[in-house]
Amino acid sequence: MLSFEKKIFEQFKNKEFLYVCGGSFLFFNFKIVFIYLNDLLNLMSISNAYLICHIFLFVFSWFYHSFISFSKKHKKSFLKFLKTSWALKIFDYFLVVFLSIFFFTNSILSIITSSIIIFLLRFLIFRNYVFK
Repeated sequence: MLSFEKKIFEQFKNKEFLYVCGGSFLFFNFKIVFIYLNDLLNLMSISNAYLICHIFLFVFSWFYHSFISFSKKHKKSFLKFLKTSWALKIFDYFLVVFLSIFFFTNSILSIITSSIIIFLLRFLIFRNYVFK
């Protein structure tokens, strides 16, 4: 294995990764239930519902990641968290809407696909930039 590959695999061998997995699992379930109920009750379009979902998740994820996952609660990490989290949320939002409109008729499938991609990106960015 190349040294680059070893460094990537080492990123995922720690308790932080397990905490992020646990939190992401909870947040993922929240997204799925929220969007499923929205689709079932036909309340809003996927673009509006997913935007509201992300606003809720932003608040919850700051507290979870700063207090539990990475245990760093200072102002500097909040500003980095704010920038990267919203950048990832914007990317996730457009990816889900794009996938929903052009590839999948089922919003849930779009969210699953996007969540897998965003999860890996989020962990690496949070661990190596935000909460370093």
